[in-house]
Amino acid sequence: MKISRKTLGGGLAILIISSTAVFIAIRLGHIAPEKVEVDVVDYELGWREDFTDTVRSGKNILPSNWRLRGKPGTPISVFEVVPGVKDGTGILQVRSDSASGTIVTLAENVDLDATPVLRWRWRVSELPAEADGRVAARDDQAIGIYIGDGSLFNNKSVAYRWDTEAPVNSEGTSVYGLGTVNVKWYTLRNSGDPKGEWFTEKRNFLEDFKEAWGEAPRKVYVGITSNSQYTASTAEAELDWIEFISAEKQK
Repeated sequence: MKISRKTLGGGLAILIISSTAVFIAIRLGHIAPEKVEVDVVDYELGWREDFTDTVRSGKNILPSNWRLRGKPGTPISVFEVVPGVKDGTGILQVRSDSASGTIVTLAENVDLDATPVLRWRWRVSELPAEADGRVAARDDQAIGIYIGDGSLFNNKSVAYRWDTEAPVNSEGTSVYGLGTVNVKWYTLRNSGDPKGEWFTEKRNFLEDFKEAWGEAPRKVYVGITSNSQYTASTAEAELDWIEFISAEKQK
């Protein structure tokens, strides 16, 4: 499926049907004329989650087909899908109060050869105090995107994190679960980025995974995490959508 998008100021991306649509939006006051850009991007969409379908699981309102996981002896973070800006869409809110949690799903039928790029939109409103992914005793993040492969006892993944103190563009390898979970992580944002502001990220996941583990994943699991248990603090973030796409081609 080919999708054309036009990028507007403030990080907003909309589906372009015709130039008339942009003109109407400007006349209605939804778009400041001086902020309109004209870059059109075509890409192939392989998989997308925009939190339109939900199920209740205890005090959590989860996206359908996602499973909630926690750590024994640790309070579980709260995951809740709330209404999005557009009718029928949702936003995933994650909150941790000295807690840890992950929701996981299988990105079914995604073809990484055709759509290797992971793209998503997120923001934070509170970061875990003095957290630092480079230090095991302070390894908390308000939100992390974990993409991996493997079984319960042999899991390898790549993580894209919004840290507190770890510098942007820092990276490392961590081992969890008594050696059963191996993570290559990248810090994309930290406390230097403004709270409450949406950011759209893009990474070639297939390249990152191959560089970290020497092979392509056989299945692709997507995990969203929020942790604040090590720093005994609170954290809150939101995820608007997440998708796998092809490499973009500017026209």
